[in-house]
Amino acid sequence: MFSELRKPFLVAAFITCILSLLLQVGSAFASTDEPPGLAILYLSLMEMLIIFSLGLMLLSLIIGPRVQGRLQGILTIVFSIFIISMAAVMIVKALAQLTMMISLLVAAPFGTIVYLGTYGSFDTAVSQGILGLLLVLKLALFALLIAAHQRFIQNKGLMRLLLISIGLILLTTFLHTIVPGILVSITDAVAALIVAILALIGAVIFLVFSIPPVLKALRLDRA
Repeated sequence: MFSELRKPFLVAAFITCILSLLLQVGSAFASTDEPPGLAILYLSLMEMLIIFSLGLMLLSLIIGPRVQGRLQGILTIVFSIFIISMAAVMIVKALAQLTMMISLLVAAPFGTIVYLGTYGSFDTAVSQGILGLLLVLKLALFALLIAAHQRFIQNKGLMRLLLISIGLILLTTFLHTIVPGILVSITDAVAALIVAILALIGAVIFLVFSIPPVLKALRLDRA
């Protein structure tokens, strides 16, 4: 696959992912809301899965296939456990915040007043701007991958991650606009919960598929 690879485009694709990650993490500081929304920050979980996949491809260009095969399995196991742990914590946080917001909203009148004072305003202008830029970066990533090598489109795992990431951006945008402004904090938490669950599933799949190569390498070492 890499015999005709245009390496500068692959490097540019990797840098595009890093920019997306920085934008997602920075969203927690870009909003004037307190507390800030969760969904855009949670999108960084899916971004890290894409970055890791591209990182392994770049790694294969630097080291030999024998070493790369063993190292890839070990790195994937460590990375998967890290993402699983992070996603689990973030799921609990999003679920707790969602439950609290709904409980406050329906606990009229005082709970509703507290909800409106704490969560009733959401900076949708900033969130829509960030989400729009993330979508542009995702489309640019797709174009760069095709420019690097047309066979990247046949990489089902990477394409699934990319399409899911785009779908989650669109879903978050939809949930930020479908309800009145005072309820956006709730739908934002719903979006964050969906993102974290899908990232958790993706990390588990990474983990499952990384174990056989490591076991094979261990058996070869013993032999």
